[in-house]
Amino acid sequence: MPLSLAPERRECFAQRRRASLAAASCCWITAKKPGRKILMSGGGRCNFTNMYVETGGLFEPKTPHFCKSALARYTQWDFIELVGKYGIAWHEKTLGQLFLR
Repeated sequence: MPLSLAPERRECFAQRRRASLAAASCCWITAKKPGRKILMSGGGRCNFTNMYVETGGLFEPKTPHFCKSALARYTQWDFIELVGKYGIAWHEKTLGQLFLR
């Protein structure tokens, strides 16, 4: 997992990860308003996936096929099924963009 954190935060992240593997996830946010970029990315709405996903051009420098194998194992269709399983309403916008209602 690549980290784009300051060195002191990387060390803290690693310590926390080792200390508690039970945690589902850990996210460092240094912005004044957490989640602001997420809101901006969907124009204030939640674009949770796209119907038409292409893996070409996606790569991790040290392991060029990482994204391809990860996306092949858990597709957008799997995620759409999960959203439906929990009864979360969604709708399709232009070009297959899926948004929560």
